[in-house]
Amino acid sequence: MWNGIGGKLQPGEDPFTTCIREVREETGLTITGPVLRALLVISVKSTGGLWTIFVFTAASPAGEPVASDEGELAWVDVGQLNSLPVPADLPVILPRVFEDGGVVVARLEYETEDAASVSRVEILGPS
Repeated sequence: MWNGIGGKLQPGEDPFTTCIREVREETGLTITGPVLRALLVISVKSTGGLWTIFVFTAASPAGEPVASDEGELAWVDVGQLNSLPVPADLPVILPRVFEDGGVVVARLEYETEDAASVSRVEILGPS
């Protein structure tokens, strides 16, 4: 299953710092000036868990991603999302992330903590 790069905030980190760190750790690439493009609130039915996901964009860094234990890394065009095995929320959320219109806010529901278990995606804004 293909998915974006991500991770969890560490104590004392803000989401922007976490984004830069996770990209560096998972790809070996250094980004600067990440831009917040989406805020997702995910509820997990099986556990009652609640996650907050921050989605960022950044200018393409120089170089190619290095091998990682996170899985295969490759640049993928947003137009390819419907032809790749990806979590059901990506084809709904990512095209909006790349539109000019502000920060996308959405509420999602997962059956389990597996990203493939998306059962509901509701875009709250911008309208």
